[in-house]
Amino acid sequence: PFLTCAGDPLQHAAVHPQPGERGGHAGLGTLHRVNAVTQSAGQPAGDVDDPDDPGETGREGGGRATTLEEQALGPIAAAGEMNLPLDQMEKRVQAVPGYAPLFPAACPGEAVERKTVAKAIATFERTVVSGEAPFDRCVAGDTAAISDDGKHGFVVFNATGACSTRHSGWRFTDDSFYDVGVSGDDMGRGKVLPGIAMVAHAFKTPTLRDVARRFPYMHDGSEASLAAVVDLYDVGGRVLRETTAAQVRPLGLSADDKSDVVACLDTLTAAPVASVLPTLPR
Repeated sequence: PFLTCAGDPLQHAAVHPQPGERGGHAGLGTLHRVNAVTQSAGQPAGDVDDPDDPGETGREGGGRATTLEEQALGPIAAAGEMNLPLDQMEKRVQAVPGYAPLFPAACPGEAVERKTVAKAIATFERTVVSGEAPFDRCVAGDTAAISDDGKHGFVVFNATGACSTRHSGWRFTDDSFYDVGVSGDDMGRGKVLPGIAMVAHAFKTPTLRDVARRFPYMHDGSEASLAAVVDLYDVGGRVLRETTAAQVRPLGLSADDKSDVVACLDTLTAAPVASVLPTLPR
């Protein structure tokens, strides 16, 4: 319910473990939400976003994974997500007769194991792309693609909010890590670089592409809507720490300002594309 792969052949195995095995959803306390796999149209095939850039520091909130393949295995084994040990995952996939001809065809000479499972998932994720959004059409010259409220929201986003200092470029992310004042004890990037005090509680800036469809928000899913996220930044974060980013400060936005920022963010979401789920091997 909080991190699943639609149609994922591992999903049934994780939610319905065999007797005596682990592999069911555990408590939510250790949950690390992974940002939606989006790649903007026209981007080179091997260049994936948030997971979208092979040069970025890490592909999940705290920056532990450096490739899509590494990231793909994390949620499978994580206690707060699929909670399925990788050795058990390998056995379950190996036990599905329908996979027997598929893995050798896709990965000649390689066994059905965690490495090839990760390759398969990552290859699929690289096909999940975000299309042309209203914002893109406006930039291309169709100024009617964005409402006046959305245009004003973009001004607030860049000026008063200074959001573009972190959400920059066509992917709307600088791929860096910040403590933005989300409550909780999760050390985020600090667990990866424990010797650097200022990265404690820092999480990666997510892309804003297709953001309207990726609720709930923040690394722990603590903000239910875009309006709630704007409220968080308007008050200068839910908690103030020594590590809180300097850009996170009370903004004093009006109700109209906040609703217009949400309208602006909505323009970064492309029309949904229907996906046809394949018949899974059995």
